[in-house]
Amino acid sequence: MAIDATQRLAEYWFRARLMHDLLHALMEAYDDDLRAIDKDGHSWEFLTYLDYWLSALFVVVEGFNKLKLKDARVQRLFSPHVSQLKELRRSGATRGPGQKHAPTASLALVSSVQSFGVDPAR
Repeated sequence: MAIDATQRLAEYWFRARLMHDLLHALMEAYDDDLRAIDKDGHSWEFLTYLDYWLSALFVVVEGFNKLKLKDARVQRLFSPHVSQLKELRRSGATRGPGQKHAPTASLALVSSVQSFGVDPAR
């Protein structure tokens, strides 16, 4: 049985939500101190969650638009951040290849797209 595009889009949303929850659980465990996360050797975990969260969100936003879906709640979540998300994608998300990751830049990045983790049913 073939999976339709809307179901695939929902799967990406749930993946994004999972990465959001894992990222924020890690941050909460360290009181949002990214330097402490790095010092304890968990920066790879942090970056994995962040990169996959943002990647899945990009797929959700693009898929929602390409399928011409309309939902005021979802559009309210995405609209203010679409250009920011596209810029992050173009720039290599959190860092470019071979560049050292800057912890403070990640915290700003997480803060800037925080609302993407909000349950759209609210």
